Amino acid sequence: MTNERRPKPAQRYSRFSQSTYDDVLPPPPEEPSFAEIVMRALNGHHDSARDLGPAGRDSGGQRGWEQPPPPDPSVFWEMETREAPDPAPRQAPSPDPDPVAPPKPSPMSTPIEAEFSELPGERKAAPPPRDPLAEKTAKAEIQEPAAEPAPAQKSEKRRGHRLKQAGRKGAGALAAVAGTVRTKAAPALVNSALWLAHNLRRREIRRRYNRALVFGHTRIADRKLEPLFFIPTRKSEAINPAVERGIHYDGPVSSAVFDWIMALMPSDLRQYAFVDIRAGRGRTSLLASKLEFNRIIAYEYDAEIFDDLQMNVAQYPRSRMKCRNIDSYRGDVDGIRLPDQPCVIWFSSAWREPMIAGVMNYVRETYRQSPRRIYVVLENTADDTAIASDNIFDPIDPPLAERLKLKLLSPVDFKVYRSLV
Repeated sequence: MTNERRPKPAQRYSRFSQSTYDDVLPPPPEEPSFAEIVMRALNGHHDSARDLGPAGRDSGGQRGWEQPPPPDPSVFWEMETREAPDPAPRQAPSPDPDPVAPPKPSPMSTPIEAEFSELPGERKAAPPPRDPLAEKTAKAEIQEPAAEPAPAQKSEKRRGHRLKQAGRKGAGALAAVAGTVRTKAAPALVNSALWLAHNLRRREIRRRYNRALVFGHTRIADRKLEPLFFIPTRKSEAINPAVERGIHYDGPVSSAVFDWIMALMPSDLRQYAFVDIRAGRGRTSLLASKLEFNRIIAYEYDAEIFDDLQMNVAQYPRSRMKCRNIDSYRGDVDGIRLPDQPCVIWFSSAWREPMIAGVMNYVRETYRQSPRRIYVVLENTADDTAIASDNIFDPIDPPLAERLKLKLLSPVDFKVYRSLV
C-alpha cells in the first residue's frame, strides 16, 4: 500500500445534455447541526448516510467523492417533490362529537379520576378536590417501616401471644366440656333420675320382683308338672291384672306355694274335704289330690273352662293321686253345697270374686247348724275381699318360716282363716 493519491477520474458528460454530472445533480445538502440531529432522532427519523454530509459513506462503503451511476429520470424528479413522512400520523377529528357524552378518561389519568368519570348516558357528581399534601403524608406513613422492637419487647410479645393462645385453647376445651355436659350428660342424668324415681317406688319394685318369682315358679320349679295336664293351666295366667289394687299376678298356684299353705293345716287330713271355689282348669284340685283328703269338690261356673276341668281330672295320672275321689260341678253361689264334715275351702282369685260374701254367709249358716273345723284360704285378697272378724272365723298367724316364705318367695298373697271349733 502506497501513499500515492489516486488520480482524479476524467470528467464525463450526461447523455441528456452536454453538461456534466456536477451541473445535473443537485447540490449536496448542508450538514445539519447537532440540535437538528437530536430532534430528528427524537421524532423517529432515520436519515441515511447521505444526509450526514460529504464525510459519510455510501451503500458501497466507498468515499463520497466517487460519482454514482446516473439515476433514473423519474426518480430524479420525484426526489425534489417528496417530503419527509410525519412521525406520528394524526387522527382526523370526529365530524360531530356528542356534546352530552363526556370525554373518555385518558390512559394516564389517576384511579381517582377514572372512578369518578361519567359513563355514557349518565351524569355523576364531580370528584372531590384532591389534597396532594394529605396523599403524600398517607403514602409516607404507609411506606415508613415500623420501628423494630427491642429483644425484651419481642420476648414479652411472644410470651403474651403464647398465653393468649393457651387461654383460647383452655376456653375452647371448657366450652366443649360445657356443651357435652349440656347436650349429653344433663339429659342422661335427668333420665336416670326419672327412671330411679319411677322404679324405686314400692309398687314398681314389687311388680318387677313378682315377675321374677313367677318365672322361677312356673318355668323352673313347675316345668315337670305342667306337662301332666291335658289342657295347660297357664293359659289363664295374667301379669299385673290390677296394679291399683296391689294384684300383680293372677294365675294357677305353684306347687311350692301350695305346699307352704298346706303346712298350716292339720297333719291328718283324712277327715277333711277340699272344696275348690272357682277351680278353673283344676290345677289346685289336682295338687290337693296328692294329699290324703277324704274327698275333693271343684266348682266352676264358666262352661268352656268347666270342660277343660273335666278333661284334666280325667287324664291326670292316678299314680300321683292319693285322693281319687274328685267331683267337679258347674255351679255358682246358688249351686254350692258344703259337705257335713270338716272342710278346707279354697277361693282362687278372691280379689275378683263378687260372690265371696254370699258364700261366706252360707258357710256361717252351715257352721251354726253343724259346728266343725273349717279352714278358709283366700288367694290374692284385697282389702274389700277380706273376711271381717267375727265370733266364727279368726285369721291364722303362720309360723316365722312359712310367713317368710309366703312373704318373700310367693308371687301371690294369701290370707288363711280358721273357725273356732
